[in-house]
Amino acid sequence: MTAYTTQVSGPIEDVVRAFEEESKQSKLALVRKTDMQTKLLERGISLGHFYWILEFIEPDLSKNILLTDLLAGLYLPGRIAIYPHKESELITISLFLPTQSLSNEMNRVSYWLRQWEGKMIELVKRVQAR
Repeated sequence: MTAYTTQVSGPIEDVVRAFEEESKQSKLALVRKTDMQTKLLERGISLGHFYWILEFIEPDLSKNILLTDLLAGLYLPGRIAIYPHKESELITISLFLPTQSLSNEMNRVSYWLRQWEGKMIELVKRVQAR
């Protein structure tokens, strides 16, 4: 799996809040925020550390992606994972890059997905710059 990955410092709550705030400044809409540590704990499983998944859509790009190829909806919404860095106190942010895994049949949607990836990477960089 190919991902855009970077690290930031600060409390996890501040990083998640930064994504919420920065996404409002762009056309990206946060559609789901999942605290995996809590979800697993509710089912009796201890993860032992935080792990957040944030899901975003950009309405116009999402529409274009779906109009181009309905199967490409599998890449929506875009997901960002936030978890502890293994070797430091930093927080890791990873964004799946769907264009790196496209089959030849899906090439016609790659234009829209590249634009989508660019917007998501821009969001990550804005949070990282805080």
